[in-house]
Amino acid sequence: GFGTNFLITQNQIGPRIGTKGIEPYKTSQGAITNNFITDTGDHGIALSLSSNVDIGNNLIYMSTNAVHEPVYGLAFPGSVCCDAWNNLIYRTIPTLNLSNSYAMGVRFYTYNISNRFIFNTVANFQELNAVGGDSVMVALGDQTALANSWSNVWTVFQNNLLYKGSNGFGHSAMDTWFDTGVVTNENVKYNSF
Repeated sequence: GFGTNFLITQNQIGPRIGTKGIEPYKTSQGAITNNFITDTGDHGIALSLSSNVDIGNNLIYMSTNAVHEPVYGLAFPGSVCCDAWNNLIYRTIPTLNLSNSYAMGVRFYTYNISNRFIFNTVANFQELNAVGGDSVMVALGDQTALANSWSNVWTVFQNNLLYKGSNGFGHSAMDTWFDTGVVTNENVKYNSF
């Protein structure tokens, strides 16, 4: 953590590791490109409290072997001015996971400012036991945001393909927490759900 001007590229990370695949904690001015991340116990890539990091051309395969729930292929917890483009985040289909340790696609949570998620594919996240209302594909915001004063603002979410997402309620491609007042000024358009 706490690094700057870094490059993580052309790696195979996994399978069967019990933690996050890549987590540049409190870093800035870096790039994570052309990696194959598979079967992590936690998030595939987590940009925890990071800024100005590019994530591009990665292949992220999420299994159901998580150490807790939920885990995300790509997580933006407290990220500022980070860009994710041309990534494939996927899982095999369909999964009825009786243990409820399920993998999800992408989540922007805690606080996020001016991140961009463009030209990505998120596919085959189906969790038939997930009946709590959360999306298994993409979530913008955090349902605990009001209590914690966390916000998600100015996210650009464009030109993405979200394919075959469902939970216990049926088709569920994307959750946004606009009604809580903490997800504002988002630019969500030109996506295929």
